[in-house]
Amino acid sequence: LDYKIRLQDAVFQQKADKIKLALERMREANIKKLFIKAFSTDGSSKSLLVDEKMTCGYVARLLADKNHVTMEPKWAIVEHLPDLHMERVYEDHEMLVDNLMLWTRESKNRILFAERPDKISLFQNPEKFLLTEDDRGMKILI
Repeated sequence: LDYKIRLQDAVFQQKADKIKLALERMREANIKKLFIKAFSTDGSSKSLLVDEKMTCGYVARLLADKNHVTMEPKWAIVEHLPDLHMERVYEDHEMLVDNLMLWTRESKNRILFAERPDKISLFQNPEKFLLTEDDRGMKILI
């Protein structure tokens, strides 16, 4: 009797594992994937397959490896929008595919991988951004 119960438990566990695997595969099949081309400041480009789970920070690390550069906080993924004459630095926590899906098919937009010291300047020099002229003249008393 004990043997039959253990055998039955093993069969149920196998079925549960198969169902779990099937659900994982279904989720994977529904993930949006895009083939991107990221341009560097020197004009070269690197191609990469990204999915909707990848953050900009993760993709930046992948591009740093592909470009043989040391990953530092100043490296960023930049959205170049020529029709609007502007660029936008993506934040590391943003999902890249979500942003790229907003582009139209005929878009001339480009993804750049570049050093952007302004990405972290708020954290390196907060007084430049958070203090008024009056505050800058005051001495801090401790």
